Amino acid sequence: VKFTLTGAAQDEEVLQYAEEMPRFPGCEQFSDSDERSKCVINKLYEFVYSTIQYPEVDKNSRVEGTCVAQFTIKEDGSISDIKVLRAPSDGMREEVMRMMKLMSELPDKWIPGRHEGKPVAVRYTLPVKFVIKDESQPEVAKDINQTRSGMDQNTLKIVPNPATEEIKVEVPENTSSIQVYNSSGQGVFSLKVSDQNKHDEII
Repeated sequence: VKFTLTGAAQDEEVLQYAEEMPRFPGCEQFSDSDERSKCVINKLYEFVYSTIQYPEVDKNSRVEGTCVAQFTIKEDGSISDIKVLRAPSDGMREEVMRMMKLMSELPDKWIPGRHEGKPVAVRYTLPVKFVIKDESQPEVAKDINQTRSGMDQNTLKIVPNPATEEIKVEVPENTSSIQVYNSSGQGVFSLKVSDQNKHDEII
């Protein structure tokens, strides 16, 4: 039995995960899901890479790092509730918010997520890494694997690969947490490292 106040606003249920995750527009010509997912990631980071600008103050100070934006993709594909959960500087935070505002104003909306056969609102996480590659032109990392690693591949080892039940992550000293993202850019797992001098964690 459901009791409802007439005219009262209903809280929108926002899922962390859906059977079909939301997709950045422009890849509906692919019927194969793997090809479409690859296209979606490339299109999304192509937009990020072509839109965002390195803050001048951070460029001069050679500040680098990863911003993590979070937003909701609603049932109609529109974007709402934009936040920057983490940013190395205020300038980078403002730039990611500017980029997200432009994304929300695109004429082509996202393809909404679907769960149990119907469109649903889904919370989406987007990491954006600012990297100064040389003295002449700083840029934002557009390779999603590079963006999400957060550290050089030489300092991070994951075994076995592929894995079925568990993995061992070897990390540098003073690592405080491990975060795992799926191929849609959504955070699916987070682990606090209890002993920061420890060199491996089992997930």
